[in-house]
Amino acid sequence: MEMEYLQQLKVHLQSLGALRPEAWEKIIGSISVSKLKKDENLVRENGTIAYVVSGALKEFDSWRRSHPTIVNFITADQFIVTGKRNQSNYIVAYNNCIVYEINRTQLNELNKLYPELQQIHDGICESYDQAIAFRSMLMDNYAAEGRVEQFKQHFKSILNLMSKGDMANYLGIEYGYLLTLYN
Repeated sequence: MEMEYLQQLKVHLQSLGALRPEAWEKIIGSISVSKLKKDENLVRENGTIAYVVSGALKEFDSWRRSHPTIVNFITADQFIVTGKRNQSNYIVAYNNCIVYEINRTQLNELNKLYPELQQIHDGICESYDQAIAFRSMLMDNYAAEGRVEQFKQHFKSILNLMSKGDMANYLGIEYGYLLTLYN
């Protein structure tokens, strides 16, 4: 694990709550690293928290759908929370990615040793829930043109990685219509 990435994670965790040095050392010891190549899937395990160190990913929901829908785009310095509800959602790398993961058993052990980590855990869950809710907010509050503009603002750092097909899928807009609205 590279020190730069660990420092980035530490700063992010400290922004969510108090982090004692001994808790941080235990967290480092609990991390497993996944390196994904473009178009590879991130394997999800119930109860796991993942942190995207580098790269970008897209999350699909295929439950009760004839065509999977993209429900989230995840970039570096963001968390992925896997629970029963979303464990079947699959995540695909847009480019080479590094992801740090801590499984449920390790999280439970950390929370027993350091109860103050619960606040950080709650903050991680909230940030993931907000990322997922962004799509619903777009669908509920904006007509197609507004959705496209809000989308471009929100995801400007990774627009160059996305296909217009992925954008249309996420926005719930026909591909041809997206092309007329995009420029």
